[in-house]
Amino acid sequence: MSIMTLPTENKVGFTTRVPRICSEFKSKLSNLNVNDEIVMFKLGSKLALRRCNRPVILLSMGVGVAAMRPIILNFIEDNSNIPYLINVNVDSSNDFIFKNELDNLSNETYKNYWLNSRKSFYENLEQLSQLQNPIYYIVGSYDFLKDTIQSLKTKDVNISDIVIDQKDEVLNQLFGA
Repeated sequence: MSIMTLPTENKVGFTTRVPRICSEFKSKLSNLNVNDEIVMFKLGSKLALRRCNRPVILLSMGVGVAAMRPIILNFIEDNSNIPYLINVNVDSSNDFIFKNELDNLSNETYKNYWLNSRKSFYENLEQLSQLQNPIYYIVGSYDFLKDTIQSLKTKDVNISDIVIDQKDEVLNQLFGA
């Protein structure tokens, strides 16, 4: 589940995948309508924006860009100690959520790349890996995380320069894979 709102928006918006065979939670969730009220607890994100005078590169697959939206809005609101932010989303369906909203925010310190194939994604990642000491945030399927982290590892990116919305053990496992 990816939270796609900031606390200042006075609502909690989120996206999640609902597979054909799903848990009771996702089954009940899929029967809700927009604006239905629910009770949520233990909400949180491991995607806090690091402000350490280094560029930030957001890498997401499909609806994973929803988890990047609050980071982008936070950066647009206050870009202190972050020279620039690049958002890269790959979706083979070409149905990019938040594309219009995020493209309207583009400026000299914030850019979007909307890609429709893993091939173009990895070509783009190759170019981005040449940038000066960025921090990478990655959101997507397990395989996307694993493949992207392994690709970054071959480019000598340190594990401390990678942020995922998972427990630290998952990052350690994926980095060591």
